[in-house]
Amino acid sequence: MNKLSMILILLVGAAVLRGAPGADTPVPAVATGEAAPELSGAWTRGDPVKIADRRGKNLTVLYFWTVSQHTLNDLPRFKEIVKRFSDRPVTFVGVGCDEFRKVDKFSAAWDMPFPVLADDKLEMLRRYLRKNDRVPLAVVVDKEGRLVWRGKTGVLPRALEDILNGKFDLAENIRKEKLADEISSALARGHCEDALKLIDAELAREPANPELVSIKSLILIRDLKRPDDGIAAIDAAIAKNPRKLALYDLKLRMLHFAKLEKLLPELYDKLCENFADRPAVLMRYGEIEMNRPLQDNRPELYYRLISAAYRAPKFKDAREQGIVTLFYARMLHQCGMPMEAFVVTRKALELLKDKPEYEEAKVLYAFFARAAKIQQKVLRQNNVNSKR
Repeated sequence: MNKLSMILILLVGAAVLRGAPGADTPVPAVATGEAAPELSGAWTRGDPVKIADRRGKNLTVLYFWTVSQHTLNDLPRFKEIVKRFSDRPVTFVGVGCDEFRKVDKFSAAWDMPFPVLADDKLEMLRRYLRKNDRVPLAVVVDKEGRLVWRGKTGVLPRALEDILNGKFDLAENIRKEKLADEISSALARGHCEDALKLIDAELAREPANPELVSIKSLILIRDLKRPDDGIAAIDAAIAKNPRKLALYDLKLRMLHFAKLEKLLPELYDKLCENFADRPAVLMRYGEIEMNRPLQDNRPELYYRLISAAYRAPKFKDAREQGIVTLFYARMLHQCGMPMEAFVVTRKALELLKDKPEYEEAKVLYAFFARAAKIQQKVLRQNNVNSKR
């Protein structure tokens, strides 16, 4: 539901990157399912690519970018995708939406492993970028030369796999895009209730769709000032699919956004209940809480999560159990229990022997041993002082 993701970005206030300097009368972007426009511009890197030459052979993936912080954050992910699909029938092309000199310098500095086109007049950008799209943007052109998918690079691997494996439903993708346009239009007019009706109708088809639930909860919390209803919408989705982690991530974000942190214990209790067999999941949420600033740090929350991970009924292997045990020891130390941490780390050493984390466990074992000795000295001194 990638177009709906764009609506979510728009709702939370992401900068609009369409309408770059020098834009004239907007040229309508090509519709999904139509023939993709041929590439034009100056090539700064690699051999020129023609979409027409790829027909019947490879998918073509276009990556539109500008020199911005968004691109700097996104580009490493895209390069990993290029590497992942290097042995598949996919051709990757970078399209830099800037003047030749800047695109050339940037693509060389990043050693881009694909041909790069400088779209200095933004002709390509205008033909491919829809109203609610943002760059960086990935575009997939199928072997028939049709534009079949547009979206964020984070979702690109899944889309590519579906297309390559013949599981991609173009008609359904177009339907969802039209729905997203209707929702976007309603929100642009300030008709939040109309948008909610459209979202609820779609949720009847996909009750636990995280992107739909994200948009619905954000409208309720931010625009309609109904935070309880917004959180209830997420809870309803979790009830439909209690093992969908994206919904728990969403609820965590929305609880902080709505300043309803008082409900965090309830969220983490539900996590411990539904993911008792996945200690790595519980440990991840525990780490999130452990790393919060001191003024927001609540030891009772991460103690609950990490203790549940440590007591998990099963682990994938001794290494996973050792990693969780070591993290549990870190948590004990952070909660002021160095002697307990020292004892637990000894168990972690046994589990992690001959594993990559063994050296780290040895360092922590020595550290906790010193901390435990200091604690014992303090306790003895306090005992002496109390008898005076």
